[in-house]
Amino acid sequence: MASRRVTIALFAAVGLLLYLWPAIQAPAVKWSDSRIDLDWARHGIGIFSTVPPAEQLAAGVHQAKPLYLLFLRCALVIAPVGLEVRTVVILQSLVLCLAILWVSFGRQQRGAAVYALLLLLCLRLRDSTSSVMSESLTAALLLVVAGGILAAPETWSRAGALGATVGALFWVRPNAGAIALLLVAARYLLKGPLAGGLRAAIAFLVIVVPIAIATRPAPGGPTLRGLAFPLLVGSTDYCWAPAVPAAHATGLATQQGEQMDKALQNWRSLWGSLRRGDPDAGRQIAWRAFHGLFGTEFYDARWSATYLTLSTASRILTPFLLLASIAIFLTRPFQGEERSINVVALLLVGLLVGQNLAIGSLPRYDLPFLPVCLCRASSRRPSAGPEKKSPRHRSLPDLDGSRRAMSLCPRLGVGTGRVGRRDSATGHPERGSAGSGTRHPAPADRLGLPAVGGAARGVRPGWAAALFQRGE
Repeated sequence: MASRRVTIALFAAVGLLLYLWPAIQAPAVKWSDSRIDLDWARHGIGIFSTVPPAEQLAAGVHQAKPLYLLFLRCALVIAPVGLEVRTVVILQSLVLCLAILWVSFGRQQRGAAVYALLLLLCLRLRDSTSSVMSESLTAALLLVVAGGILAAPETWSRAGALGATVGALFWVRPNAGAIALLLVAARYLLKGPLAGGLRAAIAFLVIVVPIAIATRPAPGGPTLRGLAFPLLVGSTDYCWAPAVPAAHATGLATQQGEQMDKALQNWRSLWGSLRRGDPDAGRQIAWRAFHGLFGTEFYDARWSATYLTLSTASRILTPFLLLASIAIFLTRPFQGEERSINVVALLLVGLLVGQNLAIGSLPRYDLPFLPVCLCRASSRRPSAGPEKKSPRHRSLPDLDGSRRAMSLCPRLGVGTGRVGRRDSATGHPERGSAGSGTRHPAPADRLGLPAVGGAARGVRPGWAAALFQRGE
């Protein structure tokens, strides 16, 4: 217990240093979407109310994410004057770092230190906290959801917390929340208990439905809540947003219709190229499917030469770690009651590929899922399944445990897997015989054996091995 506390304290110190140092020293990044979110959060727009049509037209394709806006509003309330953006960055760094440590060391599980080390050194996650975007908060919530998927809780408190976390994730990043919902549903359907899944679903609806009603689009607004534009970008070659034609319609609903029609036209054109055998079309499909998962986003780390070296090395290694994690799932699948995790893992990869094809293969869309993809290190080692015992194994009497049996092994002449010559009168190994393991006979009463007469002559090496397994 003391060594575990020392390990947690050491990782906490390293993690906080690694996350807070850039949060304080590195430039805070504000994108155009960041400015819109900060303005909406400052005025309370889009949190528990509909974004006014005029504001939505001015924001273009950017859509409100209610619970991320609530997070920004809370950060702005406690932020010193003039340090609002820096405060957001520091809070995002703290939330993600603490989520990594809590999920890694929250349970006494094998591989916790390895998992924490992988995530802390995956600096793409850390870099996401330097910009006022929802990626870091999404990654933190997905970490909690991953722990819940592995545990598959049943009680109202734990299953309800899992469902509520997925609901909160849905309103921080809707695409991530939808994928997490499917993963949780698959885990409960395959493993059970269904009562726990029902409780998680109720908690999810309690979070999602009221916010959906409060933020529903105004009459004549976009019914897809801004999903049309990502679908259009995902249909373009290499997700090149400047290739998207400007919308000619002035109304939000009409713009949504134009974007959906153009996206469908782009996919039909690509499908026609595939049918004609165009090699560029096949290359385009492969890029759209996997670039978001194995690619990387740009981060300017020139503010520190040391951090630039660390960040570059981390970005080079991350795709190989992902491939290794997938390979482990394929070659070392879980056995027994945990077999459903194999299906959930493959489903996750399939959903990420489908997301890349649908809304665009941008690395920042898949970035929050990195902790989930690497969670194989945090789960317990797959078991070999229930041990099948032979009739001999079951009928063999248990002595005083494996240690006592191990101490008897050399004296019975079975420790090396060979049976030595035994005295025909006493049944004990002869002096110096092969496999005897001792130079002197060992009477049964000195070894604490039951009085079985000459039955010791029937002991076989295989039976001794079964005896050791039985005592474990």
